[in-house]
Amino acid sequence: MIDTIDAQLREILNDATGSRTVQVTFDPPTNANVSDPVMPIVNAYLYDVREDSSRRAAGRIPVNGTPPEKWPTGKPYTTATHAPSRYLRLSYMITTWARDIPTAHRLLSAAYCRLALTRTLPLTTAGLPYPNAELEVGRPPIEDGLLSELWSTFGSPLSPLLNVTITTPMSTFEHDQITAARVTPDGVNTSTTPTANAQATANTKRRSDNSQVSS
Repeated sequence: MIDTIDAQLREILNDATGSRTVQVTFDPPTNANVSDPVMPIVNAYLYDVREDSSRRAAGRIPVNGTPPEKWPTGKPYTTATHAPSRYLRLSYMITTWARDIPTAHRLLSAAYCRLALTRTLPLTTAGLPYPNAELEVGRPPIEDGLLSELWSTFGSPLSPLLNVTITTPMSTFEHDQITAARVTPDGVNTSTTPTANAQATANTKRRSDNSQVSS
C-alpha cells in the first residue's frame, strides 16, 4: 500500500509543477542527491512510518456480493468476511532544490497549493474497497526533534520543508484468511466457514493442542 501512496503523491507533485523539466524524487535529500541539480527537484522523502493505534478495531468486516434470486430486497448478501484494516501514518518531508533560490521557493509554493487542495486519496486493492487515505499538509511533525536529528545526517544545506502526513488503511490479512460465508436460501440465518488454508491452520493447531494434553 505504501508504494500506492508514493505513486499518487508523485502524480500530485507532477501536477503541481506542471513541467517535465522538474524531477520528482523520493530519495533521501543528501548532499550527493540534491546539490547542484541538473534540473529542479521536488523531493518527497518518507521519513517516518507508525501505526495510528487510535483507529484499531475489532470484529470482522463483511464483504457483500451479488445475491441469488429471491433474496430479500435490501438485505446484504455477505459472501466473506475479513479482519479490519489497521492504519499507518506516513510522514513525508517535501523539499525543493534548484540552482537558484527563487525557483526552489516557487516549486515549494506550488507543491503546497496543490497538496492543500487534496484531502483524500482513493484506494482500492484486490477488488475490496478501502476507506480513502487522508492527507494533511503543513502541520508540524509528531516529533520535532526527529526531523532535526534526521537532517543532520543528510549533509545537505538547510532548506525549508513541508511536512505531509498521509494516514492510510493497511490490510492486516492474507487473502486465504478471508472467511467464506454460507447463507441460507431464506436469508435468515448465516454462518461462516473458514477457507481451506484457514481450516488447515486450525486443524494443525488442534492437533498440537491435543498432543500437549496427551503428554
